[in-house]
Amino acid sequence: MIRNIRIKKAIVVFLIMMMMTNVLAPTVSWALTSGPTAPEATS
Repeated sequence: MIRNIRIKKAIVVFLIMMMMTNVLAPTVSWALTSGPTAPEATS
């Protein structure tokens, strides 16, 4: 296993950032769109 504490902290911070990005990115992308605009979806 990884014994260096700095490497462990860097990996933990990286994984937390990736998790937060996955949680927040869909909400941001949904907020920027106006919903479905295809004719089949708007009728």
